[in-house]
Amino acid sequence: MKTMKVLFLFLIVLFLLDVALGRDYNYFNPLVDSWYTIQPWELEFCQEWGGTQESKSGVTKSKAIYLSQTTLSLQGRKQVYEVEGFNQTLYTASWYLEPLSDMDYKVELKGGTSEPYTLEEGTAKYTSPAIGYYSDYNDEGYTMVKMTYDGEFIKVRIVDIG
Repeated sequence: MKTMKVLFLFLIVLFLLDVALGRDYNYFNPLVDSWYTIQPWELEFCQEWGGTQESKSGVTKSKAIYLSQTTLSLQGRKQVYEVEGFNQTLYTASWYLEPLSDMDYKVELKGGTSEPYTLEEGTAKYTSPAIGYYSDYNDEGYTMVKMTYDGEFIKVRIVDIG
């Protein structure tokens, strides 16, 4: 019981000291007070130089595909390996297609010196989506990964990661 009285007295003294020293409770909060209006040059700089050129590219479609109907992801990259006695390009591609109803699809590499190279084709379902990954050395010079689905298609540029 005595410790409670001492603790209570200590808190009162602490509060009185704080009031006596005139502490301002409207202090600077960096999470709120550091926000400012973005200047036009800052926006222009970020739009011009932010991220890689590949991340700025996108695909638009005239036919609406609602998120509740289809989930789709398609990526491609390449990396050139130049080591003594070994000089080849590693291509990797990954895809995911989850439709609300059954949908035929085809994934292929395009833009090389030869015909398009089919990575996979089949039927994607809501209960068993199309999921795939490809990785192989190739010197064909592919530049795009293309997925054809339900009479539509999407092409993405293969990103050169060096």
